[in-house]
Amino acid sequence: MSVPARRFSGTVEGAIWMILGGSLFAGMSAMIRPASETVHPLVVSFLRAGIGALVLLPILLRAGAVIPPKGIRKAVVLRALSDSTAMALWFVIIPVMPLATAIALNFTSPLFSTIFAVLFLGEVVRRRRWTAIAFGFAGAMIILRPGTEALNWASSLVLISAAAAAMSRVGARHLTFHIDAKRIVAYHFLLLAPLLLIPAIPVWTWPDTRTLLLTACLSMLGTFGHFCVAKAMHVAEASEMAPFDYVQLITAAALGYFLFSELPDVWTWAGAIVIAGSTIYIARREAAIRRAAAKNGR
Repeated sequence: MSVPARRFSGTVEGAIWMILGGSLFAGMSAMIRPASETVHPLVVSFLRAGIGALVLLPILLRAGAVIPPKGIRKAVVLRALSDSTAMALWFVIIPVMPLATAIALNFTSPLFSTIFAVLFLGEVVRRRRWTAIAFGFAGAMIILRPGTEALNWASSLVLISAAAAAMSRVGARHLTFHIDAKRIVAYHFLLLAPLLLIPAIPVWTWPDTRTLLLTACLSMLGTFGHFCVAKAMHVAEASEMAPFDYVQLITAAALGYFLFSELPDVWTWAGAIVIAGSTIYIARREAAIRRAAAKNGR
């Protein structure tokens, strides 16, 4: 098979995995709402992290490294703090906000990632990418419409959650230079569970069987979603996969309509298109810069 044919085949396979992963993430988010009917969403977030920790603990036990190496412990803890904040806020938001609107706003996370990569990793971002970032946040403002009833505490929490998730993503990028991906994920969930237990304790009620089953299901959806995205990134370039991530919004809109009778307004779709365009441009621009740097390095 020729190189262009192999690349096309990889792109098609990656697109399938990416669409599946995004759809699973949308399904996971949709299940938060029924899982939170009898217990507080913070309890559900702890249960989700706890199940993930139980699944991933054997990876660390087999590696004989349950405690992170000294040189990266601070980075591991800071990443877990960021993601526990993002996850706790996300689980609180979903029961009270239209699913598609929350996911559309959450797509600002790559914009925050680019900013944090400049601040904490020393990456260089030039004028065109800063312009794309500005357009992306303008898209968020289209959805929020400052000065109207659409801007509320839940909307603000989505953006804080997206920023916290972006910080976690930047932390993961830093850790990839020191340990393998499986250990990054395993350490992450082992810390997430106790961190998410702290805010869950004041609102704790024991979950019934139905809630436990729903939480187990959403945990499996999220875990397999991560696997699908990782598989997509393995067979194709991240910049090629970026457009397919936005299928998650279409899935979320469909789930919101059929499960909760929610219909996104025109402002949500318009803002989502602007955010998608800016983040896809950034992904492609970063990929082009990496290829040029690799070419010059040879």
